[in-house]
Amino acid sequence: MSDEEEQPLNGTLNLTNPCLPTPSITNKDDANTIKILVATDNHIGYAESDPIRGQDSINTFREILQLAVDHEVSNTPDWIKLKSPALT
Repeated sequence: MSDEEEQPLNGTLNLTNPCLPTPSITNKDDANTIKILVATDNHIGYAESDPIRGQDSINTFREILQLAVDHEVSNTPDWIKLKSPALT
């Protein structure tokens, strides 16, 4: 290999394999990206009759869905995991 071939592709050092670029979450390569959404302990429906806390879990779930939209997880998710005691 020549010296040019041994240089990292993006100018940073990858300690595992110096010939490869350092992984980065800011380097979007959709073909090589797995999108995962994990939301845990939602407790949807918990205390639904409570006038103060009744909508807390629903509002939180809406926020989770909005985050999915904002981060484009909703377009083509590879995996969505919703974990709650009721779903166990």
